[in-house]
Amino acid sequence: MEDITLSRRSRRLRLEQARELEALTANVPCGVLCCRNDEFLTLNFVSEGFCRMTGFGRGEIASQFDDRFIRMVCEKDRGLLLRRAVGRRKQDGAAEITYRIAGKGGSLIWILDKTRLQEDCNGNIWLYSVLMNITEAQKTQEELAVTEERYRMLLEHAADPILDFNLKTGKIYYSPTFTAKFGTGFPQCGNLLEYLEKSSVIYGQDRRLLLDRTLRLLRGKPMEDGEFRFREAGGGYIWCNVHPTAFFDDQGEATRLIVVISNIDRRKRESIALRRQAEHDLLTGLFNRVTATERINRIIAQSGKGERHALFVIDIDNFKKINDRLGHLKGDEMIVETASRIKRLFREKDVVARVGGDEFVVFLRRILSVELAVKKAESIGDAFRASRASGCCGLSGSVGISFYPHDGSSYEELFRKADAAMYAAKNSGKNSFRIYTREIDQITQAGIRNWAEGL
Repeated sequence: MEDITLSRRSRRLRLEQARELEALTANVPCGVLCCRNDEFLTLNFVSEGFCRMTGFGRGEIASQFDDRFIRMVCEKDRGLLLRRAVGRRKQDGAAEITYRIAGKGGSLIWILDKTRLQEDCNGNIWLYSVLMNITEAQKTQEELAVTEERYRMLLEHAADPILDFNLKTGKIYYSPTFTAKFGTGFPQCGNLLEYLEKSSVIYGQDRRLLLDRTLRLLRGKPMEDGEFRFREAGGGYIWCNVHPTAFFDDQGEATRLIVVISNIDRRKRESIALRRQAEHDLLTGLFNRVTATERINRIIAQSGKGERHALFVIDIDNFKKINDRLGHLKGDEMIVETASRIKRLFREKDVVARVGGDEFVVFLRRILSVELAVKKAESIGDAFRASRASGCCGLSGSVGISFYPHDGSSYEELFRKADAAMYAAKNSGKNSFRIYTREIDQITQAGIRNWAEGL
């Protein structure tokens, strides 16, 4: 009888204590929680202040989070909270922890949690926590860190144009060196990337690449410095090195983009000139043998199923006699004239090269029919005849043609067969073209054997 009475008194005492705790915490401008000291931080008591702070009612906390406080904590912060708050067995004072919890509508709330361990009369261990919303203070601290980094960059790159785009507010800052270099006709607020997509301030061929790489950077992908052309205030384009830096908030969303632009025009143009000199034939300006080989093999490697290409080998007829009769200077003039006329017959995407003294190759990309290659070969003959009409007397050429993939899957293989076809054209009277066939190969091999036997 006494045990039942004591049990009733204990239960009544706990109810009274719970009502007192609720009355004490109802109007406190912070949240108060009582949780079990387990891996889920199972909730036993939730104050009205906590509900107001998060936007969740008590019923929603029970239904959406199963009364497990750990589920309300940002996943990245759960390990820290469990290490600092759970598992302690001594009542060794309050622990102070900063972490994030879920708010209604998907927001994250920064919390300063002062928690204390307490054991009840039945030996159960509870965590009593007072939680304060410090989200605004945390944002202020993050913005201060960004500002400090921003001005550190400004100081380090004060001589270079700088652009600072606040993606949250849409405000755009341009440094004095930026406006001096590129002018003042830029928006002060809005979507800068949409403006640049339509603006001619970035050179047309560079614009899409720069914008795509910037969008990747804002999605958290790494982006190295790039070289792009920008239009100066005076109207001409110059080469610039672009060094972008993106800043992100705690949810991984880009908040700021700072871009430092350095003028590298002189160095870049010198580099382009040196590369062009290395890639091109000095006399004609066409690609040289090495460059032609690399480019044609690269095109072949990137060709899709069903794509067809044609390789032309072109040789000026009797060029040695022309050199002997008219001299090497006149011979060089004829080489340049021939190169110019051949190049005009083909597209920018085709490869036109001088691979020997009087020998040229053309790689005609993505042909639809053999007839198209035949027409091009006839056009080359017309170009030689036009050269004769302009004073290059006696000038003609022989042309050999091979096809990818029918005749080979590399430049070297295609060249060998087109070269054999070219010599077949020479042996049949010159001033004509031939398409490679197996019969041509057989005749060529027989000629080589006869020549070898006569040695």
